[in-house]
Amino acid sequence: MYLFKDQASAETYQEMHTTRLRDMGVDGEITAVSYTVNEALSEVTHAKLAR
Repeated sequence: MYLFKDQASAETYQEMHTTRLRDMGVDGEITAVSYTVNEALSEVTHAKLAR
């Protein structure tokens, strides 16, 4: 699981790796799933959302 600063960054990362996999001969379905951060729960669990 990766955390990105915004949706555009996540999409760029996904496109880059989808292209890389296709170039390596992967011809099946490549699936990526995006989730939003539950900030209230992250605060309770002391999640580190930044470096």
